[in-house]
Amino acid sequence: MDFGNEFVGKRVVITGAAGVMGRALVGQFVAVGAEVCATDLSAEGLPGFAVACDLTTDEGLDALLQAVADRWGAPDVVINNAALYPSAFLLDMSVPDWDRIMDLNVRAPMVLMRGFALQMIAARVRGNFINISSGAARKMRRTAVT
Repeated sequence: MDFGNEFVGKRVVITGAAGVMGRALVGQFVAVGAEVCATDLSAEGLPGFAVACDLTTDEGLDALLQAVADRWGAPDVVINNAALYPSAFLLDMSVPDWDRIMDLNVRAPMVLMRGFALQMIAARVRGNFINISSGAARKMRRTAVT
């Protein structure tokens, strides 16, 4: 994929950066000259501007928003890639597990888009949001009986 100079110097936030898709996204944006804020539960092994935070908590969300504000003022691109995709039958899944899935997969992207949008407006940045989802939403996955 050739982006030319479109992303040179652009500030890109990528959540779930330690996963397979996240690492690929980080690598591609760095390769085309973007500045990347890579975030995951652990910043170990993440390149450059890496922020470790738990996006299922208000503290984690606030920490990421503040780190980006302190470093850049506002991002140009936000890629909400972090997600959980557990395999469990309904009766085997606890309510706290369900809450964690919803907090990461649904609530975190909304909170981050709102927070980063406010930063973009204040900094007069015309930004973009990309929300990654899974094709698994269209296909049932069987859970093995143990």
